[in-house]
Amino acid sequence: MKLGFFLNAYRNFPIEYALNSIAGQGYKGVELWAKGNHISSRDSEMRLRDIKRIIYKLGLEVYGISAHLDFVAPEPEKRKENIEKFLGCIRMAEFFGVGAVHTASGGLYPENELSFKKQGEYFYQAMDMIGEEARKRNIIVALEAEPEKWLSRPEQVVEAINRLGKDTFRALVDIGHCFGVGEEVPAYIDKLKNYLQVIHVDDVFRKDFPHRHLIPGQGDIDFDQFFEYLEKINYNGWLSVELNKHNEFPKRASILAKKFIDIYLNSGNTMKEEEPCIAEQLLV
Repeated sequence: MKLGFFLNAYRNFPIEYALNSIAGQGYKGVELWAKGNHISSRDSEMRLRDIKRIIYKLGLEVYGISAHLDFVAPEPEKRKENIEKFLGCIRMAEFFGVGAVHTASGGLYPENELSFKKQGEYFYQAMDMIGEEARKRNIIVALEAEPEKWLSRPEQVVEAINRLGKDTFRALVDIGHCFGVGEEVPAYIDKLKNYLQVIHVDDVFRKDFPHRHLIPGQGDIDFDQFFEYLEKINYNGWLSVELNKHNEFPKRASILAKKFIDIYLNSGNTMKEEEPCIAEQLLV
């Protein structure tokens, strides 16, 4: 397994600072954020080349570009705009040599505003267009279920991938979403294990939803159980730390997360029960 960091936590800081910070902490890769002011398909080629040069110099691998957009909105102009943005991100992924662009569905809109069925129709219309471009450029589209969105459950992701094509569509799993749909982490991932592209790692309180992307070790997720399961299925992909609610002090949060996760990645064993919680130690 390889440990990377999702740069949306650094949304209030320049991307140059974020990249240097993550590389300096020893993360091996990054998930770029294409919704704010870090990167955009509308950026000049010169700017994108400058960012690519920094990434290469720091020895980081970019394993994904996050472009979570709303494809099920009632307004056709909004859906059209978001499809165009995502198509631009696919072209940008090709420029950066990145294999995947990540997204959720958008939504969920009230039934009196837009029916669940109609939102599904809009989602698949968008994915058909996006899939065609992604296939042409050999880019994976990783779909993420978010409990408060139209695409909310792992079963829906499986249905979508089977319908749209496993060659182009894969699954992004955020372990912090499991409790929001009444699942334990291993059972949640197990439904998507044959489709996995990347795993977002954060923590969550079982009854706290929508969740706040806590630093691993500070919530209710059983990380012994999580890493035992990943070992069982021989997962060797990316773990992407997502701490998007820690945008005031992202460096501190990313350091704490890495120290916690490194205990598992470096030892190859689960944390000993008699050891105090590392997250609590680090916060002292």
